[in-house]
Amino acid sequence: MLDLGRYLLGVAEVLLLGGFAWLGGAALRAWLVPRFEGAPAQLASAVIALALLIWAAELLGSFGVFDPVPYLVVVAAAGVGLWRFLPRPSQGEGGRYRWVT
Repeated sequence: MLDLGRYLLGVAEVLLLGGFAWLGGAALRAWLVPRFEGAPAQLASAVIALALLIWAAELLGSFGVFDPVPYLVVVAAAGVGLWRFLPRPSQGEGGRYRWVT
């Protein structure tokens, strides 16, 4: 039987995984297709975030270390790394985007 503490730990893990994947997915989407807005932008971010989760799982599974902690570490590193190190587009004059580092 699953006790309350273990259940809450699982909920926290899922929220952290989703948050880090969304952070990286949104940053990568903004870099790849900066003109997307609204629903298309959110859909693209969600697809990229899901791909990030799948690729991390495949990478860890290839080496036989697919456990919760390494999975969380890899997804967190990828999400924060994408968010921190990708250049961010900013709104320039005349509706054109320019890259800001």
